[in-house]
Amino acid sequence: MRLLGSMILAATCTLGAVRVWAQDAPYCAAGEAVDWQPVLVPLSQQLGDTMGQPLECPHPAGDSDDIVQQTSTGLAIVRATTGAPTFTDGSTRWALIGSELVSWTDVSLDPPSAPIACAQQPLRGFGLVFQSQPEASQLVGCPTLGEVAERVVVQRFEHGWMLWQARRDTVPPTIYALFDDSQKYIRFDDTYTPGTDPLSSSASPPAGLVEPTGGFGKIWREAGALSVRDRLGWATATESSGDGAVETFQHGLMVYTPDPREIFVMAASTADRPPQVAQVWRAYVDTFID
Repeated sequence: MRLLGSMILAATCTLGAVRVWAQDAPYCAAGEAVDWQPVLVPLSQQLGDTMGQPLECPHPAGDSDDIVQQTSTGLAIVRATTGAPTFTDGSTRWALIGSELVSWTDVSLDPPSAPIACAQQPLRGFGLVFQSQPEASQLVGCPTLGEVAERVVVQRFEHGWMLWQARRDTVPPTIYALFDDSQKYIRFDDTYTPGTDPLSSSASPPAGLVEPTGGFGKIWREAGALSVRDRLGWATATESSGDGAVETFQHGLMVYTPDPREIFVMAASTADRPPQVAQVWRAYVDTFID
């Protein structure tokens, strides 16, 4: 990509005096010169060679309302949700927020926000994630109850996770199917009944993979309308259970699993968190040392 960009620029531009015309670049109308989307100009002036030169005319992204332009060094984006001009070289992202140039390295298309201020702060591993991962705190808001010890079960799949959370005696345990493809999860009540429901289907997974069993297996097999099996794939290991922890927040919860040591952030856009409604999740390695 960079070699191609250098060749095009060398052949067509001398200090920006000569432009690439429509017949040489994608997404351009007849006779249209390749140039920056106007809102991207201040960012290109700040980044210079890091941002390179546009190789195509501005056009809508295929999977969103963002406006994008391939450049000689990466991809420029005008975010539809904020209007912010951004650029990524594949590992680092930059954006102009007002007149301030910011950069970040996670997968988010927008720069992380500062952690929100709360009267009560989560502690231990939840607290570390809350303070060091602004996206997590923005997703769930402030804590509403303290951390509670609960038994949890987790299983890794080819394309996501399944997570089981014990709850109060009057509430059925909860199973979450977390999909890598969309970073969304779906919540189910655990209705598996030992001795009544089959433990598994006796399917033959590919070598090195595992069929989920019990409550995970029941949802994996039977929630066909929600494509749980197709989206998760086979399990990559057997399920692991242990003494975990859960903390409830204004807009979701955090769940700690001891093996592997992960903290799952489960955002919820509705207060009652109805089952089978897709919601946003994130996972962070637990680095807290007691």
